[in-house]
Amino acid sequence: MHTNTASNRSPQREPESNSLADRLRAAADLLEKIVADRSLLADIPEADRNRFLNAAGRVSRPDALGRRQLLKVVKRKKRAEKVQREETVLAATGIRKLRREPVFITSPNIYPPKSGELLTSGEPVPETENPRKCYVCKKEFSTVHHFYDRLCLTCAEENFAKRT
Repeated sequence: MHTNTASNRSPQREPESNSLADRLRAAADLLEKIVADRSLLADIPEADRNRFLNAAGRVSRPDALGRRQLLKVVKRKKRAEKVQREETVLAATGIRKLRREPVFITSPNIYPPKSGELLTSGEPVPETENPRKCYVCKKEFSTVHHFYDRLCLTCAEENFAKRT
């Protein structure tokens, strides 16, 4: 007959409403209480106390592999957020909006706004975090034109004037 011991029981699931951040805050509160009064650990069985202290030690002092893994995850997350911010800026350009349309209209029947009109509209001029190279003149630029995403402002204004 098979007995139900701690080693073969499935772990009890936390309610879905508790997020990881909430559970970490609760764990931090508990650790701070224990730091303030270590006698709280006296009532806990020795095996559980040792397991708790070992786990707390591994969290506070991870091995080299654990540190590297955490650094990689944090770096990857920051890089993904940066790419997402840049893509958001670039996705707002006119040419990308046209490319998302089912039929790509190469020359919309509109008159281009004057450069001064765009700057006086009160909206901030979108910029990328990293400078990019212009597709035409190869000059670095970070200010994004309202229509072109791969051209510096000089080349973009010239091409936009020809386009319309």
